[in-house]
Amino acid sequence: MTESRPEPRPIPTPAPRLEGWKEISAYLRRGPRTVQRWEKELGMPVHRQITGAGETVFAIPDEIDAWRKAQTRHANGNGGTPAEEMAPTGLAGAPAADPATPAPRLRHWRLWVVGLGLTAVVVAAVWTLPRWTDRPAASAARQPAALVAVGNMLAALDIDGQRLWARPFKTPLFEGGNPAVWSEIARAADVDGDGNNEALLARHDVADAGLYAFSAAGRPLFRHEIDRQARFGAAVFARPWQPDKLFLLSATRSFAVSFHVVNLFAGVVQELDLQNRVLGEYWTNGYVSSFSRIPTEAGSLTFVGASFNESGGGSLAVFRGPLTGAAPAETPKYRCVDCPAGTPDVFLVFPRSRLQEQLGVTAEVLDVAPVSPGQYIVRVQVAKDDAGIASAYYRIDASGHILDADVAADLNSLQGRLEKTGSVPAATRSRGIQDLFPVLRWNGRSFDRITGIEAR
Repeated sequence: MTESRPEPRPIPTPAPRLEGWKEISAYLRRGPRTVQRWEKELGMPVHRQITGAGETVFAIPDEIDAWRKAQTRHANGNGGTPAEEMAPTGLAGAPAADPATPAPRLRHWRLWVVGLGLTAVVVAAVWTLPRWTDRPAASAARQPAALVAVGNMLAALDIDGQRLWARPFKTPLFEGGNPAVWSEIARAADVDGDGNNEALLARHDVADAGLYAFSAAGRPLFRHEIDRQARFGAAVFARPWQPDKLFLLSATRSFAVSFHVVNLFAGVVQELDLQNRVLGEYWTNGYVSSFSRIPTEAGSLTFVGASFNESGGGSLAVFRGPLTGAAPAETPKYRCVDCPAGTPDVFLVFPRSRLQEQLGVTAEVLDVAPVSPGQYIVRVQVAKDDAGIASAYYRIDASGHILDADVAADLNSLQGRLEKTGSVPAATRSRGIQDLFPVLRWNGRSFDRITGIEAR
């Protein structure tokens, strides 16, 4: 057990990142209106956070570069039209946009199409996976830049918003009605580095819970699902395993997808390639919330964030090699007894806040970012309401030592909103760094309780 340090120095901000539309626009060398349209219509990765002063936006250059690599090679096929003038025309049959008004968001347009009754038209056709046919795009330069849902149809659009192909499913793609969910489960990206964007869809429908992969031309590549059961303690968890999120790993020409049993705590994340080979898998006793692979001098580290139902905290698993094994637990109920052998190389559990304990929700590790060689910032959700989230930040090294910790200032404003609605009492207010400990670290047999900043 280590001693607390009374006043830790502020945690450095993970770098680099682009703050606000002005910096994002300058990085892309385009006007603010153009980059905002790209974010709305083409899925350019932009992050939002709620602060006391309102909503702010930022972007990660590496994410922008990966998106731009997939997009800009298609821009030369627009007939010479400047990028600032590009506007999506949508699927066949959608009304032309009024030039006097801004182009609508794709999700708004999609709901309009559904309102016309396209769903009924699609339902009238009976399709099965083997009968789907490959319909290549008219030009090799046109390939998927975005995916949209229209009733039972998954449609791929190019960078101009033109439909390239559409594939039917037996049940409606209801996931497409929630933009936040859709962005996590439907992705168009060059997974295998061959210069063509594949399409991935992780279906939430319990009647068709599985991952679908399509070629750039819309040819079905495979359908993947978890077809085994897992036993945690005396409880057996079986199908359907519902996909939750997709995580792209372009450096390794693979991707990861997380699954869980609906309304139960068992979860798993698998790394796959486009041949539907499982390159690694990791089982948890909670929902997988984040996945990142960060290069190091010795290779790479993989970080998997999840909720941890044994304590209600948020767990972070660190792997120096392939994903393997399961999250450790001291209570038999939360320990997987028939999962592949092994545990993460480093395993931490961050405590949930008093707010979360009062509301009966678990903490979640939201993301991990490098801040300096061998050191990483871990962002943990400690509160949430309809207006946004508040986070705690921990600086750790590759061995899981806690080098610093802090909580975001916006926690106080979120607390005030919850108190105003009567959701929580004043007794749940943050006590600062005191509430960020103890952190649990697995030692191979049990958890060590880390009660404060560790001197390194």
